[in-house]
Amino acid sequence: CVSLREVDLSGNQLHSIPEGVFSSCRALEAVNLSFNRLDSLPRVFGECMALKTVKAAANRLAALADGLFK
Repeated sequence: CVSLREVDLSGNQLHSIPEGVFSSCRALEAVNLSFNRLDSLPRVFGECMALKTVKAAANRLAALADGLFK
């Protein structure tokens, strides 16, 4: 996962994303989590320094956690 740049998990009816799943993805630039059933996003996104785009449309997000994106 160290060199992974893009992840598309859209349309999978995901209810959650485990906290550690993206922790070693230092090159990750784009994540598409749209059209799932997520009510929160993993805090690890705040540690992904190369991350530029997170798509999370059509989920159950009511709010984003403080410090999620720095």
